[in-house]
Amino acid sequence: MCPNCNSELKSTFFSNNQLLSQEVTEFIHAFTSSRAPQYCEKCGKPLIEQARQQARAQDAKLGAILNKYIHYVPLLSIQAPPAWSFTPLGLVTGQSVTGTGVFAEFASSWTDFFGAQSNAYNQKIAGGEIICQTQLRLKCIELGGNAILGTDIDYAEVGGLKGMLMVCMTGTAVLLENTEIIGKEALEGLNMVTQTARNRRAMRLYAGLINNPSHLILASSQQDARPAQAVDSPKAEPAPMTVPVSIQIAQLRQRHQRGELTAMELEQQMAKLTSKQP
Repeated sequence: MCPNCNSELKSTFFSNNQLLSQEVTEFIHAFTSSRAPQYCEKCGKPLIEQARQQARAQDAKLGAILNKYIHYVPLLSIQAPPAWSFTPLGLVTGQSVTGTGVFAEFASSWTDFFGAQSNAYNQKIAGGEIICQTQLRLKCIELGGNAILGTDIDYAEVGGLKGMLMVCMTGTAVLLENTEIIGKEALEGLNMVTQTARNRRAMRLYAGLINNPSHLILASSQQDARPAQAVDSPKAEPAPMTVPVSIQIAQLRQRHQRGELTAMELEQQMAKLTSKQP
């Protein structure tokens, strides 16, 4: 019997109703008010569709918040700003290629003839810069950073005679530890960005269920797959990747600055981390 709707569980040639997997159950719990221990195909499908709609709406809302506050992620050309304490995380890049268009080409020929400024080209280049800056900031947040240093920008014309304008940016994503240095308003916006990005990453755990309507996992299929997996993969799974101690310490300091850890708790956890270093 189904724990939720008490429907009969069966698997025959003409009729099939089985329990859904734990992954599907957790997905339903995350995005609906239903809290049954498990669901069958009969009662679970409507709840899955309801959860999908709620998840898409929540993802759109998080995306709007991210677009609104993403400019608070500092993006500087300087390599090491004075009084900044940070940990480098990795390289981030952004690219934008924009077609000039027939009308822009025609207008630019006249401005070139008279030696004036080409507003059409200026606007396209400025638009490409904004796109690249947004790409760098989003990639930085994905790496777990909150600022970009050493930013470099390049311009080029690609496509031969087609007149395509290319804007490229590169920078180093860093985890800024003393975030109070950027100011109260910027810090509030930056905290909003990091929290929103963390929530979106959590939603990606259910990407298969959200984006694919036919992605329905049955509990029986998971159980059947377990012994086969054990036979086919006798080797032990590789150990999960560990976060460098320097980054863990930087994250602890950020939690302390936000008031999540007391000074004593910060010292204790930092001592544990440093004691594990070889």
